[in-house]
Amino acid sequence: MSAISVAGRAAFIWIPAFKPVTAITAITGFAFGAEAGFLTGATSAIGSNIFFGYHSKCLLEVS
Repeated sequence: MSAISVAGRAAFIWIPAFKPVTAITAITGFAFGAEAGFLTGATSAIGSNIFFGYHSKCLLEVS
C-alpha cells in the first residue's frame, strides 16, 4: 500500500493540493487495522521523501 501511495503522489505531482496518500492511508487503516494504517503512512512519508529528494531532517520537522 505504501508503494501505491508513493506512486500516486508521484503521478499527481503537477496538481497542487492533491495527494492521494492520506486517502490510501485512511482506507488501509479502516480495512486492515490501525497498525497497518500507521505503517502505511510512515513508510509512505519516507518513500516520498526519498523519491522527491527531501533532506534528511524532513521527518524531524514534520513531528
